[in-house]
Amino acid sequence: NRRSVTEISPAPDTSFHGLEDNGNSIPPDVNGAAGPNHLMITLNTQVRIQDRTGNNLFTTYLGSFWSPMPNNGGTFDPKILYDPYENRWIIVTPSGSNNAESKVYIGVSATSDPLGEWHMFWFDPDTDNQTWFDYPSIGFNKKWITVSGNMFGNGFYRTVFVIDKMAAYN
Repeated sequence: NRRSVTEISPAPDTSFHGLEDNGNSIPPDVNGAAGPNHLMITLNTQVRIQDRTGNNLFTTYLGSFWSPMPNNGGTFDPKILYDPYENRWIIVTPSGSNNAESKVYIGVSATSDPLGEWHMFWFDPDTDNQTWFDYPSIGFNKKWITVSGNMFGNGFYRTVFVIDKMAAYN
């Protein structure tokens, strides 16, 4: 005798304040993720880290977050995920919206604490400089981090990059 149990999702909390759009980038491209002790919110303009009760712990401009990377002033479309299996944050952000300067930035936290150390690296999505990378999506499994996005310039297509997850984490 099987019995079905239906649970109703809780109503959204409309009083939780994340990161307000400053109106300097249209659209703001809102994204966020929850870890065990922190929340990370990204916009085209900023990155914020909060504790799980909503207290702001750190806020910076998106370009400043990527300050170790080359040509980091032209960053946009950030995406953030939390990997609960390895207790790491994964962030991806394009930089440079033209064929010659386009880069993909990837950052992974060293621990579950996003206020700590980050391992950051970048790659050129088109070494022939025929297209530029836009609007990423990210995912992961036990072996890989995947980054997909649009390529604009001489034509248009979608592309997927696959990164060894443990190499990125180490």
